[in-house]
Amino acid sequence: MSSLLICSWLIFTSIFQYGDAIYRGMPVTSGFYYMVRIKGIMPECSGTIISNVHILTSAQCVYNKTRNNLLIIHDRDPMHVQHRHVRAIFLHPLYNHRHRGIYTYATTYNDIAVLKVCLVLQKLCENQEFSDIIS
Repeated sequence: MSSLLICSWLIFTSIFQYGDAIYRGMPVTSGFYYMVRIKGIMPECSGTIISNVHILTSAQCVYNKTRNNLLIIHDRDPMHVQHRHVRAIFLHPLYNHRHRGIYTYATTYNDIAVLKVCLVLQKLCENQEFSDIIS
């Protein structure tokens, strides 16, 4: 079998089996106020709000991208959509985009990045708190 055919089959079965979810993930509902979309990347990636100016995401999503081409969209509440431009991208210093496993798209080692947005993200729900303490 050619690698193109195998790749196409894997993509098709992932879409068929998991729908619009991330591979082996779950669709995000409006209750996840800490989730954001990262536009300017194909395929589109997601991130997690870890402070009012920081987004945690995968390094493979933003590797070799410039901050000017990225847009953070916090739209879990359709009445309060927030768009933020990225001020800085911080990749894990040991992330290696060339380290790929046999069955994985990209490395699973140190595949983490933090994005800093230009403007503060506003809270979307009463119990949403930003803290310096991880619990």
